[in-house]
Amino acid sequence: MPPLKTFGEAEIGVAEDTTSIGQINPAFVGIHEDEATDLARAATPVAEGGPAEDKTGSTDAKRPPPSGRISPSDLKAKGKQFDLVKELITGEDLVKAVGGSGTAWKADEGQRNGDDTGQPAPDAGPALGTQALGVVMASLTHLAIGTIVGLPGVTLPQLTDPNTEDIFLDTAQVALFGSLVHIGAIVGSLVGGALNLRLGQRVTLLIAMPLSLALWLALAFSPAVWMVQVARTLLGVAQGLAGAAANNYVVEVAHTSVRGRFAGFVDTARQLGFLFAYVVGSTGLSWRHVSLVCGFVTAIPPFIGLLFLPNSPRWLVTRGRLEEAHKALKFYRGPRYDVSSELSAITEQIDRTSSSTMGTKDQLRLLREPSVSRRLVLLTFLMFILQFTGNITIATYVVTILKSSNTGVDAYTSAMLVGGIRVVGTVAFLLLVDRVGRKAIVLATCVACSVCLTVFGVYFYLQNQSADLSHLTWLPLTVLLLYMPLVCALEAATCLLRGELLPTNVRAVGAALMYIFFFLGMFATAHSFPASVSTIGEHGVFWLYAGSCLLMAAVVGLSVPETRGLSLEQIDDFFRAQRKRTDASQIEKDSKS
Repeated sequence: MPPLKTFGEAEIGVAEDTTSIGQINPAFVGIHEDEATDLARAATPVAEGGPAEDKTGSTDAKRPPPSGRISPSDLKAKGKQFDLVKELITGEDLVKAVGGSGTAWKADEGQRNGDDTGQPAPDAGPALGTQALGVVMASLTHLAIGTIVGLPGVTLPQLTDPNTEDIFLDTAQVALFGSLVHIGAIVGSLVGGALNLRLGQRVTLLIAMPLSLALWLALAFSPAVWMVQVARTLLGVAQGLAGAAANNYVVEVAHTSVRGRFAGFVDTARQLGFLFAYVVGSTGLSWRHVSLVCGFVTAIPPFIGLLFLPNSPRWLVTRGRLEEAHKALKFYRGPRYDVSSELSAITEQIDRTSSSTMGTKDQLRLLREPSVSRRLVLLTFLMFILQFTGNITIATYVVTILKSSNTGVDAYTSAMLVGGIRVVGTVAFLLLVDRVGRKAIVLATCVACSVCLTVFGVYFYLQNQSADLSHLTWLPLTVLLLYMPLVCALEAATCLLRGELLPTNVRAVGAALMYIFFFLGMFATAHSFPASVSTIGEHGVFWLYAGSCLLMAAVVGLSVPETRGLSLEQIDDFFRAQRKRTDASQIEKDSKS
């Protein structure tokens, strides 16, 4: 019988030698040492198909139990002592010890191979509970991002009311109020990239959440327009810090088998943030009270949760902290799961692709490698063009757009419906992403969003041409309710690809660079919307967004592979092998010419 372990690596069980069965530690069992010895011997003869002879030729089975000793036939009479002993023996051995007859007690796979012995089960899958805990805590930081971006959607009517006794914003100030947050996010992305590299994603999030709360308070108590705009800009810095950090953390701690679904939690939390802002803003609270509620609700819970979680195992490997990486991976995979092969694959991939990835300069150097730079350019384009699919514009100006469409439905009620359906879209993404695949979702949602935006544009065109649309007042809200879940699923799939396609050893700096263009696109669309409507009309703006959806579909269809079911290391190997094939083909062409 192999040595048994519990309470981590502490040996408590059977000490093995070449001539005899070892003895169960009586200090743990609470019975006499000679009783433990006979119990261990009782398990052995049955396991080997017959009773074991002692040195004199007699058998334990034939020898009556001496005084003070325990025999197999008396096991069930030992009560609590038996209950304690059975936890020190595997289920199969215990059944044999009591005669092999039965169903008295059988250990499950985890007890036989995992938790109780301290050894991993060979065929045990990764635990989901701890992974879900880490994913949810990191994703809740994007709840704050959703409220930051969605706040103007329901507060601008108050801020633009000419009869208000509070702060009033003119047209130019409205555009800044909705868009300056994205300029701040660019700064936050740059700072966040350095923090992710040096401190890790978890610590970066722990910095971002208190900063976010402080800035929500500053916004709520701002006495002047310029302070409102500064607070909004600095909230964008907090948004930028949390944006890439949360995505990277989730992608790196989630197992390959559930990475797609867990990565969708981030987007679900962000859409819940939009919904939360819309609901709170529709209750009749002033915009200042809405800011206070959003700040406290979205910043405190994730901060507390992240305090008790480990850093990303992959980030720890890049810092050379292998023992911590093993512990973190064990925490997220569970004690029954053998993490050795996964940790080995992570370590080998990082060692193979770079000799040093400790600093920002090292990662910038690695970004110039052809196989990596190609992915960076592709993902940067996708992150930028994603903002021209209409998602951020509609989320920022949802009440204003609904009022201008003359649907006859209360704009705030419609905004809450739109916020709710956004969540539905990301939940649907969670259910489909590991069944359908990332690429298929992007292609399908791009085409469907283009159709919705085209119809939306046609409605506004007819309205601007003074056509009678009294029989079509239901159309704008219906189109938005169809469009919103589609575009949210599109955003979730794109952000997942961003986390999967970048190699681990450049993910911190690469993600920061991409988020610069991500937030630049947000700023461009949010800031230009009022002026664009004045220039080309609502219909022109939405038709432009429809064309962007088709362009994005074409690029993804031609350039992005399907990553479903592949580990991050396998995805990186795929792109590197693809680059080698391209180079070999070019060399062959050059030699023929």
